[in-house]
Amino acid sequence: MTLKDQALKLLKWTEKKKFQAEVYMVWSESVRASWKNDDIDRVDFRRSQGVGLLIQQGTRTAFVDSNDLSDAGLQELLERAIALFRFAEEDPGYVMPEGPLPALTPMKLVDLTYKQLTPEALVDHAKSVVQAYPRSSLIGLKKGSAQKSRAHVVLVTSKGMEMERWSTSFSLGAEVRLDQKGEKMEGYAGWSRRFWDQLPPADRVAQEAFQRAKDVLGGKPIPTDEMPVVFAPVVGTRLLWAIFQALQGENLNKNRSFIAGRLGKPLFSPLLTVIEDPAMEDAPGSTPVDDEGVPTQRKVLVDQGVPKLPVDNLRSAKEGGREPTGNGFRSYRYRPGIGLTNLYMQPGEDTPEEIIASIDRGFYVMGTLGFGLDVVSGNFSTGAYGRLISNGALSDPVQGVTISLGLEELYATIDRVANDLEFRGSLATPTFMVRQMKIAGKD
Repeated sequence: MTLKDQALKLLKWTEKKKFQAEVYMVWSESVRASWKNDDIDRVDFRRSQGVGLLIQQGTRTAFVDSNDLSDAGLQELLERAIALFRFAEEDPGYVMPEGPLPALTPMKLVDLTYKQLTPEALVDHAKSVVQAYPRSSLIGLKKGSAQKSRAHVVLVTSKGMEMERWSTSFSLGAEVRLDQKGEKMEGYAGWSRRFWDQLPPADRVAQEAFQRAKDVLGGKPIPTDEMPVVFAPVVGTRLLWAIFQALQGENLNKNRSFIAGRLGKPLFSPLLTVIEDPAMEDAPGSTPVDDEGVPTQRKVLVDQGVPKLPVDNLRSAKEGGREPTGNGFRSYRYRPGIGLTNLYMQPGEDTPEEIIASIDRGFYVMGTLGFGLDVVSGNFSTGAYGRLISNGALSDPVQGVTISLGLEELYATIDRVANDLEFRGSLATPTFMVRQMKIAGKD
């Protein structure tokens, strides 16, 4: 029996009980190997499977889940769903995915060399990362990791939806801890891709992790001040995620976003354009269809400073009187939420070096600690570390400071955007500069 056979079987059983149903079933596996200093650290094999069952009569629904996909397990799941349905309340916002599935854009999501990458090969790749670190007496701990994963997803409903999707993903990572006269700093670098051969070489991963730690080792707080702030790409992605949260249809519908009621208005810097593109073959979030059977699409969410489009699943689209955007994603344990595919800030024309050279005194943010974000008010505050910018060049390492600004003002005062966009995961930004932010350090 295939995964789809089991999903269709559960759907048939549920319909015999006079319910309409939505069955979401998933199987996944991953193998991760890590190497630590001079020896193998561990090899983890993980497999998981599960099913989420939603049953409906009229506008009442009940949802249950299980990781037992055997016939007996599915029968028990259906019994639990029916028992729970006795207490179900009205659910007018629910939309059952409806088929047939339309023709989808052909998209390569599976690396056919997946099986050739054995656990032993992953160990060798993790070891190669460790061997690629530069020789340095500062290194106290050095680690490398390599991982492969694959997943199989099936969605079937009483309204004719039959969606099936396979995918693979791979990652390569490095972690290092430096120690200088008792002061320690950790550095990390990692990439994730759909295909193994799209990952960078081990020496680049190791060198970046080492450099990130070395650049801020021994950093001290600077006096509290206001100054231009430059965000490295690894930090910019966290601010990009904040925009995505603010544009989620559910938040807009319930006025839980500082953008609510302001779509189509010029709120931000004209240098800010945010795009979601699910069809990038070299990015890990690519998919032709979401977990509700809605085709994905390339979307310009913010166009030259103007927030244009919300991102919706079926429920939030119905409640907001809009069309779904192909952003319904989920675990089998929960009903669909709103998720992303590949999200990025459009790059500019400057190099990062040109942006830094334009600043007399500023702060180059290389990492954050904690991330305080209120999507409703737009307030933003986070601990940060990086390098001081003095006379157009990176100078002293900085740690133990806090940066804060309202998100709307932050996005509105982006003055320069670099050309160094690179996907390391599903979110990506180039280096960019904000005109002025408060840096809270030592008094």
